[in-house]
Amino acid sequence: MISIIVPVYNAEATIERCVRSIQEQTEKDIEIILVNDGSADRSLEIMEDLALGNPNIKIINKKNGGVSSARNEGLNITKGEYIAFIDSDDYYLDQNYLKKMLSIFLTDITCDLVISGYTIISSNERKVITGKPCSLPTHKVAEEYLNLREKGLLNSLWNKMYKCEIIDKIRFIEEMSFGEDAVFVTDYLKQTKKVIFIDNPGYGYIFQNISTTSSFRNDLMINPYQTNIYHMHVFDFWNSFLDRNLAITYFILLRTSMHKTIVRRLLLNKQLTKVFFSSKYDHVFYDPLLKPFVQFLSNYKGTICSKETVYTALLLSKNKIKLVKVFSVYKAITHYLLENK
Repeated sequence: MISIIVPVYNAEATIERCVRSIQEQTEKDIEIILVNDGSADRSLEIMEDLALGNPNIKIINKKNGGVSSARNEGLNITKGEYIAFIDSDDYYLDQNYLKKMLSIFLTDITCDLVISGYTIISSNERKVITGKPCSLPTHKVAEEYLNLREKGLLNSLWNKMYKCEIIDKIRFIEEMSFGEDAVFVTDYLKQTKKVIFIDNPGYGYIFQNISTTSSFRNDLMINPYQTNIYHMHVFDFWNSFLDRNLAITYFILLRTSMHKTIVRRLLLNKQLTKVFFSSKYDHVFYDPLLKPFVQFLSNYKGTICSKETVYTALLLSKNKIKLVKVFSVYKAITHYLLENK
């Protein structure tokens, strides 16, 4: 049996579509666990209507505690040998999506995690995220973690199918509201020996605006404290499977992801003020990892470092760089890179 956990919060406009897409799956040995996380709209009423005459639908009604709390409540009552997650505003595009993932486990009993592609759906376009089908021992996943993360295959919770016997050992960190799914996936990976990737993009991830990743949004500000929790969990994963020096090297590269995001926003948003910059990002310039990272980059000849990472290192190594000079520095860096390919 597959247990599918759906956290629900004020999802009256989308929850029926989500549940219907699960019910339309060709794999029928499933249970659907709907966790109402204190919704203030008609979500609970709609879920109760959907559950009428459908004994495979279970409803948990709880006070609002956040998506991690809701998912943990769902995990506490699962009966399936395999676990999947789906968000209440998403839906399955492929009716064979769950069956295809389950078939991997049934064919290869040594597999501990199945990772699929997915489709990002916005109001005006669709973008397919997928990777090359392959089977990897977990230490190889650790080696390829940065690349897989950049491709959008690792951090998401919902494009995967898990084994209950492994997932029972971990839970979501309920205090986290940013990156909690990435931490959960990383903690799960630490318990595995083998991961299989398939290219089926049958999960429909609803994204209001694909271009949002290239625009500045206050509500998507990186939380340094929670980002550090994620980084520590990933480092622990690397340290369990890789040579410690390589784990430290990867960790330094990963830490720059926060810096890369900040610099990207600076470069794309000319209207940011110096006051805003100082109040929100000043701590970045005093990150103790910046100096060793810049030194590492100067000696590194591999392909892991993207140009954007180099931009970031050079920009942030300027310590108290003035915001008004960002664009002139950016041009200088571009020129430098062109001359030093």
